[in-house]
Amino acid sequence: MRRVREVAVRRLQVAFLAITIFSIAQVVWWIYDQSRYSRQQLDHRMALYEKEVAGARAMLSAGIEPAEVVRSLPDVEIHAVDAGYEVVVRPEAVEQLLEERRDHLNQYHWEGGFFLVVLLAAIGIVWRALRRDFELRRWQDNFLAAVSHELKSPLASLQLAAETLALRDLPAERRSRVVGRILADAKRLGVTVSNVLDTHRLDRGETLHRPEPLDLPASVRQAVEDVDFRASEAGVEFQISVPEGARVRADPQSVRSVLRNLLDNALKAHVVRQELDAPASGDSGERWSAEGSSIWIDGNVGERTVSLEVRDEGIGFPPEEAERIFAKFYRLGNELRRTAAGSGLGLHLARGLVELDGGTLRAHSDGAGRGATFSVVWPRGEPLGDDVHES
Repeated sequence: MRRVREVAVRRLQVAFLAITIFSIAQVVWWIYDQSRYSRQQLDHRMALYEKEVAGARAMLSAGIEPAEVVRSLPDVEIHAVDAGYEVVVRPEAVEQLLEERRDHLNQYHWEGGFFLVVLLAAIGIVWRALRRDFELRRWQDNFLAAVSHELKSPLASLQLAAETLALRDLPAERRSRVVGRILADAKRLGVTVSNVLDTHRLDRGETLHRPEPLDLPASVRQAVEDVDFRASEAGVEFQISVPEGARVRADPQSVRSVLRNLLDNALKAHVVRQELDAPASGDSGERWSAEGSSIWIDGNVGERTVSLEVRDEGIGFPPEEAERIFAKFYRLGNELRRTAAGSGLGLHLARGLVELDGGTLRAHSDGAGRGATFSVVWPRGEPLGDDVHES
């Protein structure tokens, strides 16, 4: 089905290109044809002037007075010379004729040029829209595949954990770990479903938004708790340095969703890098592992804003992708080998929610395998205390 749609889009693009070429050729031909017609008119008028000159000479030869000849043929001039009379076309008439032609040519060129520019602009807009639609459809297909994976993986894990509990009498420590896995997978499912629903509401402008002063360190601790089980399984630790008493003015649910998606994104970056088994350094042959690595969460309070950085040692991304990663459905990598997990909605949703709160969300990376930093800025809420929470 996807192949059929791609073929149909390609055929539409080819047809559109053919129409474009034909339209441009028509405009160019119109300009050329009008220029040629203008030249023919000039030649025709000049030929008439030559006939008037010949007629004036014949009238003078017949003994008609020069003044009478000029009254009859106003486009000629008669000058007395030694041998008689010299008859020429009035220079003013020739200049007027040339001026009219120049005006017509300018009109044709300006009108033709204007139509050509408008046509090219319209073509560019439609072509870009077609490409954008094609790209969006491709991303949507990838999104469906990604969401299917994001749903199937935790469901399979939940089923395995439930069967383990049902079929075996596990020791308390093992049972506790299996239950932790169930809760972690349930939260993962909840995040995926919430991202889909929240993105739909955000894009339709239906998000319920109630900003209020919010304790940022408490929100960070809650977000870390939500992903702590998965982080411990991946061997990743959180290094938190957020000033106690730092408050932002934002919607509580939005802040929780933003933090949850940023931490989830950082964890996935670590896991993906581990799966790709990137070298740790140089040509040493060592292989990188997420075990023992960290995710840093650093807060800073300004005069009117509060900023938060989430920095990881994960897969990173090319610097030129810093804006595209926030596009809906967009994920790093090519179509055949994806290097980024997820549905392609988390970062898009996070930026949209931050902007609703009057803040900004930016991303930076020095390149693939060099980690990434996500910087959030919210409007500041209430005054700050003096302590700093670190863990």
